[in-house]
Amino acid sequence: MNKIIFKKKNLLDISGLIGVDMHIHTQYSGSLFSANQLLNAAKKKNIGLAITDHNDIAGFLEIDITNKDVLLIPGIEVTAKEGPDILFYFNTVNDLVLFYEKYVKPYRGIKPQHRLSISLPILLKGGRKLNAFISIAHPYISLSSDKNIERYLNRTRFFELLKLVDAIEIINSHLSRRANLKAIELCQKYGKKMTGGSDARSTTEVGRILTYGVSKTPKDFLDYLRGNDTIIIGKENNFLNILLSHSQGIPKRFVYIYKNLQKKIKKINNGINNINIKIAP
Repeated sequence: MNKIIFKKKNLLDISGLIGVDMHIHTQYSGSLFSANQLLNAAKKKNIGLAITDHNDIAGFLEIDITNKDVLLIPGIEVTAKEGPDILFYFNTVNDLVLFYEKYVKPYRGIKPQHRLSISLPILLKGGRKLNAFISIAHPYISLSSDKNIERYLNRTRFFELLKLVDAIEIINSHLSRRANLKAIELCQKYGKKMTGGSDARSTTEVGRILTYGVSKTPKDFLDYLRGNDTIIIGKENNFLNILLSHSQGIPKRFVYIYKNLQKKIKKINNGINNINIKIAP
């Protein structure tokens, strides 16, 4: 039987298992912290983590390759042309890179974190080909969002796509208790496995939600989730902390706007400088 505990996390191993925060963001998707800073936070708490940046793997690839102290699950959070956000977890870094190069990078737009131009069925089938463990992220995100699963539940085609998904994220620390309870009901209704993650964008949030499994390798951990009942422990964050967490991405957006403005000004100036002005005698 799955065990879901809504309380402050217990950082100790449970029956030889390790807790892994399965939803973490770096400076490449709304955080001010590098992957190595988040890794150090996980190390201090004796937990594992999955870096799951939006449509990006640069953060994960920056991690110190000599790390032997923290169980790292190669991951990415992807937003297809339609449907909710999807979390993909891989057995190896090579599988993550192959997935990104083939199914994510070619379909990114001007703003990398926005929706890709690839359809959800092709994306899910691509993950399946690389033996990914696939989970629907925060299914009951704000009703105003086009990523809320309520928008898709009445579509026959979406039920077919559910067959390609292993799990549903049933505790996300940035959602309300009501939204997380609805996610648990959805998961139980369709017989899916469960995952939980903090959706952290700061070192203090790392480990707020933990999913437990064996601690040998990413493959062992993911295989454990596939074949065993799930233990998830954690509690939602308060509104102020969530607001502060999401606001960390604002300075980066201003930097992005400023740099693009600089490029446009430079282009205009270069054009002016190249104009040949002839004065009639």
